[in-house]
Amino acid sequence: MLNRRIIDIFEQLRKIYDVLGEVYKEKAYRVAIDSLKKLNYEITKNRLPDTKNNKIAGIGAGLIAKITEIVNTGQVVELNELRNDPKVIAFETFSKTIGFGPAFIRQLISKKIYNHMDLRRALANKKLELTDAQKLG
Repeated sequence: MLNRRIIDIFEQLRKIYDVLGEVYKEKAYRVAIDSLKKLNYEITKNRLPDTKNNKIAGIGAGLIAKITEIVNTGQVVELNELRNDPKVIAFETFSKTIGFGPAFIRQLISKKIYNHMDLRRALANKKLELTDAQKLG
């Protein structure tokens, strides 16, 4: 059950890093998730992975620290901080809009357009054009 919680948190972090374009961090979490899914024992306070005895393929010291944090607190501070990142909030907001895919949302974020008010201003100032599908969204 704790393994499932760790995988869920790592999956959230993986998705956020994918959105932010952090290729290496996204890959590290993807590899760790795959390794955790194959694990044949439940991680507990008494059976934590480490870098020497209880190694897990693809999981280094940084991710072991996060696993330990999840086991001890049920969460990861990093995830809570990332959820408050304007880029992540923008991605979550715009991804609910019809016609706004990941590439277009990254384009908006690169232009410092983080919410619908910013989008309206950019459209009013003709700094951005939308497709017909995006206009409907």
